Amino acid sequence: MSLVDEGLRLKGVLKRSPLGSLAWGAAPPVQHPWENEVVPVAPGEWVRPLGNMEAMMAYGGSLGTLNTVVAMWLTSKQHVPQDTVREAVVLLARRTGILQLCVGQRALRPWFRKVSQEHVPFAVETGDPLQTYSRALHDPYDMAEGPLWRVKLVIGDQVMKGSCVGDSGDGGDGSAWRGVLIVCVHHCITDGVTNLSLCQDLIDIMNSTVSVYPLPRPPLATLRPVTPALADDLLAPTDYLKALPYLVTKLMGRLILTYNKKLYLGGVLQQPRTSHARTHVLQRHLTATLTSKLVKLCREKGVTVHSCVVAAANIALLRVAQKHAEPGRLHTAAFNTTNCVNLRRYYPEGHSDAAGCHIGLEEHEQTVREEDGRSEETFWGFSKVLHSRLQRSLGPEQRPVKNGPLLRPCCLILWANHRLTRRAQPNRTDAHFMTTNMGDLRDLLPGVGRAGGPIEAVHLLRSVRLSRRAVTRRGEQGADSAGGGRRDKQEIRLRKQKSTRFYPRLTENSPDSTLDCLKKRRFLDITPDRQNSLDGILDCTPKNEYSLDITPDWQRSP
Repeated sequence: MSLVDEGLRLKGVLKRSPLGSLAWGAAPPVQHPWENEVVPVAPGEWVRPLGNMEAMMAYGGSLGTLNTVVAMWLTSKQHVPQDTVREAVVLLARRTGILQLCVGQRALRPWFRKVSQEHVPFAVETGDPLQTYSRALHDPYDMAEGPLWRVKLVIGDQVMKGSCVGDSGDGGDGSAWRGVLIVCVHHCITDGVTNLSLCQDLIDIMNSTVSVYPLPRPPLATLRPVTPALADDLLAPTDYLKALPYLVTKLMGRLILTYNKKLYLGGVLQQPRTSHARTHVLQRHLTATLTSKLVKLCREKGVTVHSCVVAAANIALLRVAQKHAEPGRLHTAAFNTTNCVNLRRYYPEGHSDAAGCHIGLEEHEQTVREEDGRSEETFWGFSKVLHSRLQRSLGPEQRPVKNGPLLRPCCLILWANHRLTRRAQPNRTDAHFMTTNMGDLRDLLPGVGRAGGPIEAVHLLRSVRLSRRAVTRRGEQGADSAGGGRRDKQEIRLRKQKSTRFYPRLTENSPDSTLDCLKKRRFLDITPDRQNSLDGILDCTPKNEYSLDITPDWQRSP
């Protein structure tokens, strides 16, 4: 497909009948070619219809949720003026198409529209960066007007708070400047890969600007145009038909039938009800030594780190359930896992670095036995079962792609849980926990200027807000509400820094973070589903904390 053809398709020029144009909101047939513009339309004009995943994310945005936030703790050997950071943000916005988009309703479906006027939501604050981070995580967007992003720079004496750099021995000693750059982008226009690409672009721009020596690379960010909904292009009409029976089962089972009894193991796990919840971020990571040992051990056993940690999480969840069941009653359980998958692996050549929301969901139900965690042999056997199943799903079956038709209708579950939350009623759920695995980040985010420079990232924190705003019956905006009760989102961190133990902590504040690793290493996060509400299961008080230890029996300290 030529550049002109792709630009036309991007703008929604679809060869359909008049009735189809009304339903799908096709643009007029005469359009200008792309011509190297990141958004090939005039301000205020329509760009293209949203894809399946983008539409679901945008609906979450209308409920005040699904905001992604990345914080970079930065140090520099020379002073970095605030105006330099602002100029870098402006340049990034002008060369990144997704940062010029908002969402509007056109005909019968949502469309991306270019914002009417350029606005750079940049602010400078002082104080605790983690408090600023939390506020940014909960700030909603005006989805119809945009922009769907914002950047905050935190400076002052407390900027290194929460960075964990003391664990690595780098406390910013000798640095002439330190700051925390918080980049917030709504999930309908971004994913984890795009988040980190934007962060690296900012580092490159700032280094090119403040360096006292001329750098070989011009001070420009990578040109990142808006791409078509590539994931939807991978679907054939038959895929929609094949997904229909599963969709009916999914909606009927979650919203009407008794699937929740199965999900909560006949009442052993408490089905949550709440009208208030906030996202609470907790950081956990592994030391460099433990990370290397874990990666090496998984390779020797023929599994990925992902499969190893998911196996451990399943066994840990079974143990939590056993503690609250009658003695000797619960020896096996079926747990549902949802994996967030980067769909760029399926895209045509030339789109491997496409900016935007290019993720899919892969889910499965696995029976976990008490014996799976009793010995090293049974544990690795269980890990191999999960590994083989996931490889088939990602490979020949391409389940993350085939599940695309389910995403738009599943907005009904979001709507239902939002209504239930307003009334503090028990919520419906899809899975016990979710995972996000971005693998090795060294190529995607080296954390230093690719052409050199004094500015580098010494710590990185990424979170996704999954709690939803509650609106009272009088139409007044209330406190933050976790549409499906409280979503507990913890991560297993693999990083080259000193650490505490290899487990997430559960608190009354219901953690909800997708905490990414430092610039150099890999991470895997485990996200117990919000409807699971493990803090309620453990019946903790606001001052209590409980640890969910996923260390195998044979590796526990006496």
